Order: sequence, then C-alpha cells, then structure tokens
Amino acid sequence: MMPTAYELLRWTHIVCMVGLLGGLLVFQIGLSTTARMDAANLRGAIRLWNILLGIGLLSAVLMYLKVNGHTMGGHYNGVIGLKFIILLAVGGLLPATKRSEKADGLRWSCILLLILASFTAFTI
Repeated sequence: MMPTAYELLRWTHIVCMVGLLGGLLVFQIGLSTTARMDAANLRGAIRLWNILLGIGLLSAVLMYLKVNGHTMGGHYNGVIGLKFIILLAVGGLLPATKRSEKADGLRWSCILLLILASFTAFTI
C-alpha cells in the first residue's frame, strides 16, 4: 500500500526532529569541551542542524496546510503554534552557539526546547 502525502510529510518531520535532537545530544554528551568548541566541528554540526530544522519546519507547515489546520479548533492550533514558536526559537539559538562563551548552555536550552515541543505534540 502506498503511503499518503500526509504520512510522508509526518515521517519526514519526525526523522528531521529526531535527527536534530539526537545530533545535539550526541554533540553535547559525546564530545569533549575542546572538541565542542572547535570551529570546524561546530560549523559542520550547525550546518547539519539548520538543514534538519529547515526541512522539519517545512514539512510541518505542509502538514498543517494538508489537513486544513486552521479549521481544526483552538487546542490544535494552540499546540501547533507553540511548536512553531519553539522551533523558531531553536533556529535562532543555534547560530548563537558559534560565537558565545555560553554555547554549551544555549545548546542545552535547544535540547530542552525540542523535548518540550515533542511532548506538546502528544496532546493532539
């Protein structure tokens, strides 16, 4: 049986967000402090994270349009709105981790925000 467009978008979104969260966790837990602060490592990781975040956001917007989300009611739109705000905040924090002395704290903030966004999805 062929998957629907919505299912493909949903799985694209899930894979991108799991990749982003997992990549951040591996970077924070798996690397030493000096390796995390290395410009080449950081530049490559942030590029990958931005690509995953961009594809994940694009697939989320397309899913919202596919199901006519504006007609789904207040709870659905509130949760989706909160998730978009969180993902945009993560997108704003990721580049800030390149030049900040508090880069580790900002990346942990991104991880916590992504976990919050995933838990809000369970209420839909």
